[in-house]
Amino acid sequence: MRLYNDTIMSFLGHANRLAQEILSKECRLKFSRTRFHIKNITYPLSLICFEGDSRWGYFESEFYTIGLNSKLIGRVDDITLKNLLRHEIAHYLVFIESGCVKPHGAEFKEMCERFNWPLEVALPTGDLLAGHEGDLKADAVIEKVKKLLNLASSSNPHEAELATLKANQLILKHHLSRSDLSSETIYIKTLLSAPKRTTLMMSIYEILSHFLVRPLLHMGRGRALLEAGGTREQVELASYICDYLVEEFEHLWKKYSQDHGLKGLREKNSFYVGIARGFSEKLTQSRSKMDLSDSRALVKIEQDLKLKVDTYLGGLSRAQSSQHINHQAIELGKAAGRELNIRQGVKNQAPTLFLK
Repeated sequence: MRLYNDTIMSFLGHANRLAQEILSKECRLKFSRTRFHIKNITYPLSLICFEGDSRWGYFESEFYTIGLNSKLIGRVDDITLKNLLRHEIAHYLVFIESGCVKPHGAEFKEMCERFNWPLEVALPTGDLLAGHEGDLKADAVIEKVKKLLNLASSSNPHEAELATLKANQLILKHHLSRSDLSSETIYIKTLLSAPKRTTLMMSIYEILSHFLVRPLLHMGRGRALLEAGGTREQVELASYICDYLVEEFEHLWKKYSQDHGLKGLREKNSFYVGIARGFSEKLTQSRSKMDLSDSRALVKIEQDLKLKVDTYLGGLSRAQSSQHINHQAIELGKAAGRELNIRQGVKNQAPTLFLK
């Protein structure tokens, strides 16, 4: 799961500058803005933070992305971070030159030797970082800085000056900024994956837009992702809704195709589009009956979420489908969508959440 907040963006900005330095000064590659050049082709330098994984870093060839574990923040120095970046950049350059090969094979080792990088760069990232973690975890660093900033407002001039100095030293050492200390984390979770965008993705995207989560379509090299952005609770709810809808769409299609003689991919996709439209119409009508104060509060929540996600990811737009549709299947789907209800989910023994 990818995640974003001001602390993470500050860390990624610092890591990005180090990566640019590696590409331009060590690899001798031309760099312009956010892309580097190899044989008249440009490639993006895109860094993200992730959690929920045992890896410290990875290179994702389908989206030309380098991932860094959020646990690195405040735990490693620049020397170790640069070696980790060199390791993932080596994977990136090997993919450009040789395509998909053995992850730490001969091509990878040759790439590391080509630039005279330290021997540990070629090690698996778990070994590369062994023994290099700092004494303070990210949360501990942030809490310590917060306390120092509180002391910096002290009426005692000497105490305030000393606290400010120490806070600034920690901020610089761990790549933080003052805005890092009070930000809410935005999580991005992948819900569906396919070789290309599907009607099922688009239909679930439309339904999720009614559930206080920011649905996202992420298009890569031969891979399309349906994702959800929001707080941890919001994206976990979106994940449950998505899983439920995948099964319910298939169940409804089997029922309606048998009852009404529908068949073929075109009619199935049209039926899915209809389900999303019918369900959306039902929720829109329900929303129009809300009290004005509740409606305004809901709009405010949605606007705030959109702003937070777009601040970190940039403006996002939904790609429109240009497929041919079957009007009978769409109308039947709309009827099914108006009857669709997301049933309660049970996770462990936690309280269940009802959606109405």
